Amino acid sequence: MTTFDELSADRRAYVHWARKNGFEEGLRNLLSDLYPDNAHFIYELLQNAEDAGAREVTFDLRSDGLRVEHDGSRLFGLRDIDSITGIGQSTKKDDATTIGKFGVGFKAVFAYTQTPVIHSGNHSFAIHDLFIPVPVAAAAHRGRTTFWFPFDRADKPAQRAVKEVAHALRMLSSTTLLFLNNIERIACSLPGDEAVLLERVALDEHVIKIVGAHEDRRASYWYRITGDIEVAGKVCPVAAAFALDATSTEPTVSSKFSVKPAKGRVYIYFPAAKETSGLRFHIHAPFASTVARDSVRDDPGNDELLNGIGELIARALPAMRDDGLITDGLLSALPNDRDDLPGRYVVLRERIVDAFDSEPVTPVAGGGHARAGLLLRSSHAAIRNALSIEDANFIRGFAYEDDEPPVGWLRSADGRAGTFLNSLPAIDFGRDELLEVFEVVSGPGVVEPSWFVWISAKTDGWLRELYVALGVLSQEDASDPFAMRELRNVLGAAPLIRVWQGNDIDHIAGSNAYLPTAPDLRADRLVIDPLVIFDDEGRSKTREHRFLRQFYEIAGVRPWDQAAQLDIRLSNYRTQAASVTEDHLADLSALKELIDRRAVTPGTYAGMPIFVAVRHDGTRHWASARATYLDDPFVATGLTALYQSREYRDKPPSLLAPEYAKRSFDVAALAKTLEAISDLNVIRVPIGKNPKFEYSWHWDGRENHNMVDRDWVIPHFHAIVSTEDEALLRTLWRVVTTTDGACGDAVYPGGFQSP
Repeated sequence: MTTFDELSADRRAYVHWARKNGFEEGLRNLLSDLYPDNAHFIYELLQNAEDAGAREVTFDLRSDGLRVEHDGSRLFGLRDIDSITGIGQSTKKDDATTIGKFGVGFKAVFAYTQTPVIHSGNHSFAIHDLFIPVPVAAAAHRGRTTFWFPFDRADKPAQRAVKEVAHALRMLSSTTLLFLNNIERIACSLPGDEAVLLERVALDEHVIKIVGAHEDRRASYWYRITGDIEVAGKVCPVAAAFALDATSTEPTVSSKFSVKPAKGRVYIYFPAAKETSGLRFHIHAPFASTVARDSVRDDPGNDELLNGIGELIARALPAMRDDGLITDGLLSALPNDRDDLPGRYVVLRERIVDAFDSEPVTPVAGGGHARAGLLLRSSHAAIRNALSIEDANFIRGFAYEDDEPPVGWLRSADGRAGTFLNSLPAIDFGRDELLEVFEVVSGPGVVEPSWFVWISAKTDGWLRELYVALGVLSQEDASDPFAMRELRNVLGAAPLIRVWQGNDIDHIAGSNAYLPTAPDLRADRLVIDPLVIFDDEGRSKTREHRFLRQFYEIAGVRPWDQAAQLDIRLSNYRTQAASVTEDHLADLSALKELIDRRAVTPGTYAGMPIFVAVRHDGTRHWASARATYLDDPFVATGLTALYQSREYRDKPPSLLAPEYAKRSFDVAALAKTLEAISDLNVIRVPIGKNPKFEYSWHWDGRENHNMVDRDWVIPHFHAIVSTEDEALLRTLWRVVTTTDGACGDAVYPGGFQSP
């Protein structure tokens, strides 16, 4: 084809052939299906103007048609006429940088007109029957392209066409210009002197301002990131745009804005109306799409484009950081691991998260930015506030090893910003990790000297803040009994409590420390005054006081009351010779009084070596009540004969020192309260130990918890009888005759019948 006339003749022949074969109606229906949105042609005209390099496009809607004009420098040539009157013959189909590469978009205008007229360059023509270019009188302004679309379709009256096109023009949003490179201004005039105006102004390399005079709101601002990637050997332009809020009345540079989340849309220069990304910002690329460009197809090339957009955003993050844009607004706009993104868009989240881990763009608590992998993260603000990064690194060293030490705490945030930060690969150091450190420090063996050097260097004020933080931690665990038990065990054993030790300061486990009940008290293992809340203190620090008390309670630090003072005296016995003195008797009397008042429980002292006892070789030592027994001169049990018998095979207990009997205070009764041995016992045992039980009676594989397997024994019975000691045998007789008769029966099996 070499001339306009030849092209026109070829198109006439094609239409004739299509009509003859009954194809014309089918072609019209096909185009209608491709563009169900009748006003879609507005975007097709903007596409033509953008590809022509236009800066300004005007729409003049009249009662009988629509006039469109743009100032694009690329005017129509014969090849363009061939393309616009054909199907799939676009001159731009191999150029990924142009919009109109699909070759059928212009046909959307035929939803409103039968004879569009075009004036551009040296050509003025109308299109008849969808395909036939027909010359008309020239009427274009020099250097401009003009379209005239008469509303001449019989099935769409002009009044209806005006209403629909007016609605479409009013619906042009500010984002229409978002990803266009050339068009900066769209001006529309509608019947009734109504005007629609969109204008884009670049404030700097990334920030653009879009004014919509017809929209009842302020100008919109966007941070636009653009770049090129190569897909299948072609260079493709891609972009992303984040909505901005102005932080000053006349913002002119990026630093005067903050990012805000938006309902993200996918653009193929213009919105792909049916495509959902799940993102909170807009993206653009020359995606392979449906013909109407309203959704993105499944295509490997599209996956590459999306990966490229993710990398584009990742590369832009350092600049956004330098412009002060990595705030909660941007973090809220970025995809987090709770966002339900369609599968193809997940790659954007992956690339962005990778960037926060590989580049110093992650916000640090207290200011600054670092790689996410070099930041500590804790959901407990109390821990973050109490421990500087230097302190956290030091104590973490007892339980963890780092290839590269953390440089700060990950900043906390609420809402979507916090969710995004929590999806980053920071180093977790929260409650569980802190308790693990304390477990290592308080574990078996000698505590590392460096721990005491570190904690001793801390001020009383700092240590008090740490205690308060741990008290907050305990309150957060209050509803979980298992967590509270773990917390009590760990904090009760960790050498955290600053106490007096002689004239020096020491740090010991909470279970070994005591709280003074009044100021200026000084004794070993008493918490120093600056770390204590006394009852007469004011109420100005109610919250701090509450959590400090909570910490001491969880750590097992007891008040320096009568029981605590007694415990200290009793615990010192191990360093003294075992002897019944007046002070010792006074301690035992004080213990009995506390038990009688139920200020303490007997079981607490049953295993404590607080009684003078006599071994069989006559030596005296401190023994617990559970490791002593009673006999003459306290009560004639005969147990001495049993424990000195050669037939007795276990480690024998010691006799409660006889000199206690010479005192007016009944020490034996106290020892008995604390579980000293004073009698023989009948205990239940499995029947398999009965010498009369035959192994063949076993119901192998059929025993269960419902069966009865019961026997009774008196421990060391043969040793007791072999002593022939009258007092011991009397004790044995009394036990046998006063025990429940059921203890005389051995039963097996229960719930079964003998075969």
